[in-house]
Amino acid sequence: MIFGAVVIIIIVAAGALLLFSQKKETATEGIDPVTYLMSSESGVIYHIHPEIEIEILGERQLIPASIGLENRGMRVIHTHTADGIIHVESPVAQEFHLKDFFSIWGKTFNSTCIFEYCVDESHTLAFTVNGQPNSEYGNLPLRDKDKMRIVYSASS
Repeated sequence: MIFGAVVIIIIVAAGALLLFSQKKETATEGIDPVTYLMSSESGVIYHIHPEIEIEILGERQLIPASIGLENRGMRVIHTHTADGIIHVESPVAQEFHLKDFFSIWGKTFNSTCIFEYCVDESHTLAFTVNGQPNSEYGNLPLRDKDKMRIVYSASS
């Protein structure tokens, strides 16, 4: 009789634990990196560092420190320093995209524009990842240690 009670308690406890863990995963699954605000770095299970460089008309642009950092917390995608390193720190492992970073920053980047500079008859926009041309632009999934380069220049 005691053995049966112990088995029932174990089964109930295991079921409760399973239910709790499923609810926790569902609550954060598919977070929106633009609106989701983390209160601290605790609970981070996904942490990568892609790098970005932007050049406009021959001048390298500053990627500011503290993009996505607020008094109330931090966005999943943010910067700490002005060195072009993007930090992706998330409580869930999911795919994040370059357009998410630009949305958090409040800047434009797509296949025809970087900031307010857009392709026209006398200007081009090039995007490379790890030295290779890339046509994904904002849809590019962010990957650890990827080196992204955006160049807006006068046509030759």
